[in-house]
Amino acid sequence: MAVPARVKMGWLELARGLAALLVVISHGSLAGVPSQYFPFIVSLGTSAVAFFFVLSGFIILHIHGRDLGRPDMAANYAWRRVVRIFPTYWLVFTIDLSLHLFVGNRAGIAEMGLGWIVHEALLLPGGQLYVSVAWTLRHELLFYGLFLVAILNRRAGALLFGCWFAIILDYFVTYGWEQDLSRPPLQTLTSPLNLCFFLGMAIAAFHQKWSQLFMSINAPAASLWFGAVSYPLYLVHLTIYFAMSGVFKRLGVDPSWLWRLAGAVVLSLAVAYVLARWFERPVLEGLRRLSPDPLYRRSSIKLERSG
Repeated sequence: MAVPARVKMGWLELARGLAALLVVISHGSLAGVPSQYFPFIVSLGTSAVAFFFVLSGFIILHIHGRDLGRPDMAANYAWRRVVRIFPTYWLVFTIDLSLHLFVGNRAGIAEMGLGWIVHEALLLPGGQLYVSVAWTLRHELLFYGLFLVAILNRRAGALLFGCWFAIILDYFVTYGWEQDLSRPPLQTLTSPLNLCFFLGMAIAAFHQKWSQLFMSINAPAASLWFGAVSYPLYLVHLTIYFAMSGVFKRLGVDPSWLWRLAGAVVLSLAVAYVLARWFERPVLEGLRRLSPDPLYRRSSIKLERSG
């Protein structure tokens, strides 16, 4: 008997949620985690980001592999990717910026203007973003864009992916895993982390040979829910750290770093649930109806699924 798609995706959603949680913990220095733990928690975050990229490569090829070389599917693909990335990001960006302005912290936004807002809203290349963790979304958009070319023209897409792979390897051989924290445009293009997209696609291409070994085993009941809140969790957790620090300062209390870290994790999960349940799900439901693909328009979104 065939394994239901929701069961197959359950383990992936659980892994996605756990990876987002590791990113939250990796920023534990904001909660006062002692410096001797920094190498460990930073490695957690790097590993989690690498996994996100592998998962993206896997899911995109798994879901859209049949669309390669089919220009009629390009509009639906592009719409799905835009809808998946931007609405929740825009909400978190607005919340983050509003919170900083509310408490009178204008550091980093002194030159804010229309150009700056457009740059941040569209995740344009160059410089560090205000929602700093969104740097990974630039990599995602680059990958999505190249895959869109492959949908429009399979050969052109294969050529571009081949060139991209060669560029990344050349950078890796020359500089290793060194990362420029300012993340200029070329860093997004050449980062060795992008190799994880290729790994994910390779897994997707061959996954049928091994997936039944564990995909037939039911994932824990909360897995799909956990995956659904992973994206808002990833985006909003730095705002939670900032807000908690401000509250503790105003109250004149100084909890231990363990309590601060635990509080950040719990609050981040709670806020991510609220965003997923009362913003992301209804917004995605509404935007789904505008898709050029009638089959996609008729499908539905549940909180347990992250799309």
